[in-house]
Amino acid sequence: MSRWPADLPAARADLWQRLDEPHVAPLVEFADEIAEERGMGRGAVPYPDPDGGGVNARVLFLLNDPGDGAKNTGGGSGMLTILNTDMTSIKQRTAIDHTGFDRSAALHWNGIPWPVTKADRSRQITPAATALLRLLGKLDDLNGVITFGEFALKVWTAANRRTERYHGLEHVHSAHPERSSYVNLDAAYARAGDIATRG
Repeated sequence: MSRWPADLPAARADLWQRLDEPHVAPLVEFADEIAEERGMGRGAVPYPDPDGGGVNARVLFLLNDPGDGAKNTGGGSGMLTILNTDMTSIKQRTAIDHTGFDRSAALHWNGIPWPVTKADRSRQITPAATALLRLLGKLDDLNGVITFGEFALKVWTAANRRTERYHGLEHVHSAHPERSSYVNLDAAYARAGDIATRG
């Protein structure tokens, strides 16, 4: 029997009703804050999944930038949830099925958290690194970071050049889920599970 809801749209609607829960509300506020700083409307930066760890996360899953499934336009959910219907989410659900990873241990976020064109990604590294450092300052229980994708890694690297504060976090890099083999994605999730339970 699948651990995933049969009605994904209804499940995502339920998540929206829970964005005021204490572990995610500060990150919802942060998402709106950085969206407005960039001249975008509230909701332009996708919100975190309340089934994740929020500010209590032990592992940060850092992807490149919002995909179509997470954007609040064009039929996307407006949320960084693996209950989206894009291939990235589907493959992450499969990795959880294979590894038993506890979703409540992780926060999904994007290295470039606002919508961006592929051609403009490189120009967003510097402001995105600033936003990432602000995010990390809210995650007091974090043990490690898994970067998924080239631009997630570039933002993580740029942030760590500015401060040594987060050099003690364990870091694992993996291909973006959409491009990763199932074997490699399972390995990243298994490693994330080890990091989450450390200490």
